[in-house]
Amino acid sequence: MMRNPVIFRACTAITALLVLVTCSKLSVNQAAPDVPSAPSPADGDALDSVSIELSWTCSDPDGDPLSYDIYLDTSSTPEVLVATVDTTVYTPVGLHYNFTYYWQVVATDTTGLETEGPIWSFSFGADMITPSCSLIAPNGGEFWYVDTDHDIEWEASDDDSIAFVELEYSLDAGDSWVRVDSLEGNPQVYSWTIPDSIYSTRCLIRMSCHDSGDNVTSDTSDAIFTVWPQGGLIAFTSDRDGQNNLFTMWADGSHQRKITDGAEGDYDASWSPDCSKIAFASYSGGIQDIYIMNSDGSDPVNISNNATSHDNRPFWSPNGDKIAFSSYRTGNWEVYIMNPDGSEQYNLTVNGAADYYCSWNPEGDRLAFHSNRGGNWDIYLMDDDGSNQTRITTSGAVDAYPSWSPNGLLIVFRSNIPGNNDIYLMNVDGSLQTNISNHGGDDQFPRWSPDGMRIIFCSNRTGDFEIYVMNIDGTNLQNLSNTPGYSDVYPSWSPIY
Repeated sequence: MMRNPVIFRACTAITALLVLVTCSKLSVNQAAPDVPSAPSPADGDALDSVSIELSWTCSDPDGDPLSYDIYLDTSSTPEVLVATVDTTVYTPVGLHYNFTYYWQVVATDTTGLETEGPIWSFSFGADMITPSCSLIAPNGGEFWYVDTDHDIEWEASDDDSIAFVELEYSLDAGDSWVRVDSLEGNPQVYSWTIPDSIYSTRCLIRMSCHDSGDNVTSDTSDAIFTVWPQGGLIAFTSDRDGQNNLFTMWADGSHQRKITDGAEGDYDASWSPDCSKIAFASYSGGIQDIYIMNSDGSDPVNISNNATSHDNRPFWSPNGDKIAFSSYRTGNWEVYIMNPDGSEQYNLTVNGAADYYCSWNPEGDRLAFHSNRGGNWDIYLMDDDGSNQTRITTSGAVDAYPSWSPNGLLIVFRSNIPGNNDIYLMNVDGSLQTNISNHGGDDQFPRWSPDGMRIIFCSNRTGDFEIYVMNIDGTNLQNLSNTPGYSDVYPSWSPIY
């Protein structure tokens, strides 16, 4: 059969065109990616930190986009695929010191052609980089109660990893430390149930972060904070160890603790308003002087330093800027005030009779004291500069040891109106005097609870002096110290409760 020349020529042209197109397509993407090169870190580098970035150079002869499989482990022929990326940069995680790592990059183009790079290595020596850490709470100023749960919080990081965190507390502003717990890893929060043996106004927390290379970084509370028993503390004097020393106990009488160990006798505790200090009288210097110490009994300092006669009965002002006390330095008892460092000692009463013992009102601008200037011991009031001295009891009995209520409206005192010493309550002007202890024993030295709802005092109603507490109407009487055979006297309730 004859072929049509025109048709034949057309078919031949089309066939040639198809062959040309097919051949052109076969010639595209025939080249694999170039070999990855120029590694960073350089092959064989010894590095200081495990916080590194891997990078390399690679291109494709055909200009195709490339992806990269990254193999990385401690084998000299790495087989662990750690990532597939489309850039020439990768940041590995989980690296550790004292290891040599091997890595390889395999480049792949869009047609699936791939090129393996060489195997490179880098190594780390000993971990010389310390962790970073910051204590968040407690960081100063907190008030935490004993036997309650509180969170210790922090932030910490390391270029490798935090192996464990150690927590400690201090009750003496950092002079000594006690372990709380050691925590594996870095939880960054710890719920602490505060033991009943821990209380102080000078608490600190310290957290120490240890990394896997035994590097340690610590951080401590920026300022002190307070851990305190609910209900507060009662300080008192006891001879239970053979000599009069100061003790503290919780408001329910538990946790009795000796805080001084004077060989000559310590008496008359008075709390500073923030409870960080206690003023007291002591014979430690051979004559009775006024001392100040930390509320745990540490660092006692003689502040009255009167070598010629006795100073006793200290009482801290409500704002903490003055201490009133009794002194015999003029040949009879007078009421003095001074700064807490012992400076500016000043006689307030200046009277030829005996003026003794005192108590500040809540505002700190008046004091109650007792005096025999009228021929009998009675309660008097005066301004804080010694002016306006006014007698408010005239019973003819011995009225003494006044203590001003926290609300400023009442005064509790001791009187022998019934023929024995009982605890009485009256208005500040001396009216409505009421016997609230009403017992045949010897009831002495009343003081208020900080909430003004109860009275503490000492009494020998069981044969020996003990510390008692009762409601202000005399009900709900309880023996707190309860140590038969010894004398527990001069109670003082902490302002913080």
